This record gives sequence, structure tokens and C-alpha cells, in this order.
Amino acid sequence: MRYSLFSLQCISIVLLLLLATPAYAVTRNKSIVDFVDSTRVSDLGFADTPDGILNLESTYNALVVHSILGKPVNNTLDLLYYIQTLQNRSGGFSNMENNSQSFDATVLAVGALQYLNLNRSQYTKWQIFPFLNDTANQLLFTDKNGSLELARLDLSHLETWNKFILTSAYLNNIPDLPVIDLVDQVKSLQYANGSYYSFGYAIQSVILLSTLGELPNDPDLAAKYILSYIQSNGAFSSTIDGSPSLLANYQALKALRHLIDVSSLKEVADITRYIFSLQVARSGFRESKGSDPTLTATMLALSVLSYLQQLDELQAPDVLQEVGFISYPTSFMLMSIGIIAMIWRRRR
Repeated sequence: MRYSLFSLQCISIVLLLLLATPAYAVTRNKSIVDFVDSTRVSDLGFADTPDGILNLESTYNALVVHSILGKPVNNTLDLLYYIQTLQNRSGGFSNMENNSQSFDATVLAVGALQYLNLNRSQYTKWQIFPFLNDTANQLLFTDKNGSLELARLDLSHLETWNKFILTSAYLNNIPDLPVIDLVDQVKSLQYANGSYYSFGYAIQSVILLSTLGELPNDPDLAAKYILSYIQSNGAFSSTIDGSPSLLANYQALKALRHLIDVSSLKEVADITRYIFSLQVARSGFRESKGSDPTLTATMLALSVLSYLQQLDELQAPDVLQEVGFISYPTSFMLMSIGIIAMIWRRRR
């Protein structure tokens, strides 16, 4: 009976110590920060994985993650120099060294420079807008008998329009756009019953209209349509009755936050649980279970948590999923063993 009581005392002491000293635990936040730091494969920037290749998109994603976590980036001058080396004489940027410049890479470059707090007066010297504008005209307009008309709006065009308008605004260059015609065409993508051709069309339409300072013809039905893609586990899929995905949750919430307060959704806990199920213990997030963590997936996951106002969950202990207990430093465990041994000696 004494031995049984002693065992209970030891277990109680260890549990109390675990509960009373959460600062000793490895938090989710620290695990994520360590993973992001491991993807800085060069002083110049980041790769998508610790053994990946340096590129602009990953460097941009890393800056987004650092911003969400409120963690300063080291050696920002090296990052600035790297981005500068990716610019072509035309003013556009490439995603990797020796690659051709592109519209998307140029948008990423401007986004990255924004996080690096480049003075806006410097953008004129960088001569970015002429390339961005010329490329956008080729992507978004068609030549009809010598005059430019809006190209038919598909998913690619909707996303490109949004990037073009936001990036132009940040460069302090607002091009002469057929805004009224564009708004009318985007609004026409919502059917009379409030639905859309697909999940993607709903997402991109809502986001672009928000950028233009507009709302869908029926915002409530637009929100209900997007919410209809929530699956039985409470997370979003890009198809009805499909498997949830990290990207679908990111896209859905990015659009819905322009229509409703997403932090008050009844599925907040379910989505948060789904997101953390994609975190690899002592590391970042992966796109699906069984895959390796990536910087892209980590950026998407943290963005979702930010939209839902669930970033405080990052302060919770990182649970080792394959073992099933919280990881504490060896010194703490030794301290617990020492206390138990001391009690044992006294009882003898």
C-alpha cells in the first residue's frame, strides 16, 4: 500500500511540474521558426525545403511567415541584393538566377520589397512598372481590329487582374483601366441563384471585386456558396464532397474574410485542428499527411491561422505525434527524476 501511495505521489509531482512550467516545452512557434530558418539555404535567401534551391518565391514566402510571426529577418541587405540580381534590363524579375523574367515573378519581387521596407521613392529608379504594365496588357487584353478589349475572364485572368491592380497601386502607378466594364464582367460570373461555375471562380471573383472596392451582386449567397465546400471534418475542399486541402482552406478564408467575420465561424476549431494535423513534429507544415514540410505549406497554414485569429495556438507545446508526449529538455526530466529519488530516500 505504501508503494502504491508513493507511486501516486511521484506521478502527481511530475504532472504538476509539467503543468506549472510550460516555458520549458518546445512550442509550435519555435518549431516553425526553426524550420523556416533551416530553409535559408544562403545568406541571399530561402528555398522551399532545407535541401532545396534558392528562389524568389520561397524568399517571399519566408518574409510573409516572418511577418505573421512578428519575427525580424536577419541580414535584409543580403535579401535586397539578391532580389536586385534577379531583375532584367527590361525591369522585370525572374524567379531564379538565369531564368526568364515573368509577370508573376515581378509581382513576387514587389511583394518581397514591400516586406523589406524599401522606400517607395526607390521604385521609380528600379523601373518596374513599365514591364509590369506591358506584360499585363498582353495577358489581360485582346486586339480587336486595332483596339484593345478585355480578354474573356477565366480563373487565370481573374487572379492576374488582382495581382496587377494591387502591385500597380503599391508602385504608385494606377493605369487607365476599364474599371466599370471589368466590375460588370466579374459580377456577371455569379449566377442568379447566388452560385458560381466553380469554387475557384467564386474565390477569385470575390477577391478581385474586393480589390476594386466592390462586392458580389449577392454577398450573402456568395458566402453561403463558398461555405458549402466545408466537408464533414469542418475543413474546406475545392470540390463538393472532396478531400480537404490546405490550399482550399487558404483560398476560401482569404475570400470569405471580405464577406463575413471568419473568426466567428462555428467551424473555427475544426479548421484549426485540421491545420495543425498538417504540422510535422518539431518542424513546419506539409500540404498533406505523409508529405514533407515545405515553406509554401507553412506560409499557407499560418495565413489560415491568422485569418481565424488563432495564432495564439502557436504558443502551445509542440506535441510529438509519433510518440504522443510533450518534448521537454533533458535537464527538466532529470530534475523530475531527482525529486522522485529524494522522496524515495526519505520514505526509506
